[in-house]
Amino acid sequence: GACNAIALAVLSGICMGERQPNLAAVSSRSSGSCSRSRSRSSASSTLEPNIEDSPGQEEHSDWQEKVRELAYRGFHLEQLLDFCAELGGQSSPMPDFNPWHSTTNDVVREAVIPLSRYEDGSGGVALATKWNWGEGLRAERLVTHTRVYWVCAFCVNQHASICGSFGAEPKDQAARQKWERGTLNSVTQKPYPLCPCTQPKIYNDTPQACELNKFDDIMAFLSRSQDGFTQVVAMDLSFDLLSRAWCIAEIAEAEKSFIPQRVVMHSEQSMIRGYHSLKHFDIQQCEASRNEDKQYILGKISDITAFNEHVQAMVFGDHGLLSRWMDGRRRLQTVGRVVARVMSTSDTRLPNASCT
Repeated sequence: GACNAIALAVLSGICMGERQPNLAAVSSRSSGSCSRSRSRSSASSTLEPNIEDSPGQEEHSDWQEKVRELAYRGFHLEQLLDFCAELGGQSSPMPDFNPWHSTTNDVVREAVIPLSRYEDGSGGVALATKWNWGEGLRAERLVTHTRVYWVCAFCVNQHASICGSFGAEPKDQAARQKWERGTLNSVTQKPYPLCPCTQPKIYNDTPQACELNKFDDIMAFLSRSQDGFTQVVAMDLSFDLLSRAWCIAEIAEAEKSFIPQRVVMHSEQSMIRGYHSLKHFDIQQCEASRNEDKQYILGKISDITAFNEHVQAMVFGDHGLLSRWMDGRRRLQTVGRVVARVMSTSDTRLPNASCT
């Protein structure tokens, strides 16, 4: 009956989950502004920067330390679910949050930044640091979206970079119009509030201390130091993820470092729409929140044409990410049909039945 059907699904691998950690030690989080961390843990490991334009040997230790610090800003899935519930709750820090229309930029500007700011206005921390009370937690999953996860929106300290401005206004009219749209909440069309904190900002001109230029190095570090580290590619409805330069760089790094990848997407229809819109992929047309980041990524690619072809094969090829997702979906549909057949031929009546 129902128990046999569920067992079939489990044995097929569809319901096979990862080892669940002990969540008893996860402290409850308070909402609102955060206070200064009580402590910070560190990890000792060796990492050679995984970039062509690496800093000089004398600067490696600073670069490595920042990569390790970022890698240890993981968080539990429970914490992300609590955050989502808070966004949709009556005391939401973002009253106009709409799960179907609000963007990552909306959530970062109107929820992540306010929730991770120090009460005294002197700066802030990464939201994951607040969630973990300043304790280090090494990620086991990197999402480009329980185990321990790493998502840049929560694990990068926004107060050390973007919180107080929108960047320089472009002179080109088309670029300026796009920049202006990026300063507005996508639901309300009202300007984002700017964070008033006084924390110094660190960008690419201080590369060793910058937190915005090390995502591929974080992946390489975690793949070497964390058994079973996996990248989760959480695809949005319109496949905008594949138009983001850093997302493409992360997918390429996972493939280069033999990091297992899992794709999560809304539906087969969204995949079809995404395929037709992105079959002529060009990394030069991808976007980044800061132009400096895009130029940094492009500067690491020696052959643009070859890279574009490689990414197309990696995502759309016969054995690419989307092909693997389709294989999994077909397997799920097949098991679903078998389960339905088992249920329809069973003499057991199930309205009040339960499995033990």
